[in-house]
Amino acid sequence: MNGGGILSLSASGKSEADPDWSADDSQLVFGNVLEEPQDAAIHTVDLKSRLVRTSHGSEGYFSPRRSPDGRSIAAVRISDRRLDFFDFASGKWANLTSMASGYPSWSHDGKSIYFLSSPAGQRGIWRVGIASHKAEEVASLAEVDQPATIFGTWVGLAPDDSPLALRNLTTEDIYAWTFVTIQR
Repeated sequence: MNGGGILSLSASGKSEADPDWSADDSQLVFGNVLEEPQDAAIHTVDLKSRLVRTSHGSEGYFSPRRSPDGRSIAAVRISDRRLDFFDFASGKWANLTSMASGYPSWSHDGKSIYFLSSPAGQRGIWRVGIASHKAEEVASLAEVDQPATIFGTWVGLAPDDSPLALRNLTTEDIYAWTFVTIQR
């Protein structure tokens, strides 16, 4: 844009946050992060018509992320923080992992989702396969001092799917890890 005023796309009065773009940049999907579980839901706004729709069956979900091909949405359940995904073709939600999850990010090929989790109290970045539903830790954050923000710590992905995370070194910085395969 070349400047201009701020345009409100929704006026629900709820805590709209955590948006994600559609693959064709024509829509935003967002959730309500500070609502009671029964009041939260996933919403989509069409940027051209400004029409806001609530996704069917999305009550109790937040942190929506559209798949790279636009065929599904991953989101986190407020009640137990499990990671689920909604398939537009079937019209159904399916569970990906029972682990408490945060900050989901689709891999660029759409075959897996990376997320923050703390099983047994050890923070790490995990990846779960869409087809297999198998979760594996890809980076331990156990020794990384992460800053506490209003929404907790943050993790994400670089364009090459390298994990990104905040690290507290008296300021809040973002770091990427380079993984090396060790042959034994």
